[in-house]
This record gives sequence, structure tokens and C-alpha cells, in this order.
Amino acid sequence: MKYVEIMHAEMKPNIYGGENADEVEAQFECYAEGDKESETEDTITFDAKAFPPGTKIVVTVPECPKCELSVELCTQMGDCDFDWVEWRDGEFS
Repeated sequence: MKYVEIMHAEMKPNIYGGENADEVEAQFECYAEGDKESETEDTITFDAKAFPPGTKIVVTVPECPKCELSVELCTQMGDCDFDWVEWRDGEFS
């Protein structure tokens, strides 16, 4: 079976959130087939009835360029010195 992407979302934090623009707010930037613009959501919910049988939902996360582990494992292991905060602020500012 061949699959075609009809929607995707990326967690793009608002690093200028909060009343004083000094808080990081988690948010998803969502795209769907046929949309002219993206939408920003705090939560993504999927209703199984809205999709045909065989639909797949895949979640990917950044991989550390130094240790090649996911963000969560990289920060939990404590052996890697990659600065995720610096990367986030540079990537999403």
C-alpha cells in the first residue's frame, strides 16, 4: 500500500510567550492538505472515525547531533553536553 501525507504538525515553541514575553510556551504548528495557512494548537486530538482504515500516525523528535539519541534520552543520560536550550532558542526565535 502506498501512503500519502495529508497533514503534519511540528512542535514550535513560542519562546516569547507570557505577559512579559519571557516565557516558553509549547505549541504545535499544524498543516493539513488543502489549507492555505497553518494553525497553532496547544493540543492535537485525532478522532479515529475521521480517518480511513490503515491511517498511520507517526511522531518524530529531534536527534542529538552529538550523541545521536532523542532529546529525552540525551538529557536523561547526562553524558552529552549538547545545549538543547541554545538550540531551541536559535531555531525558534
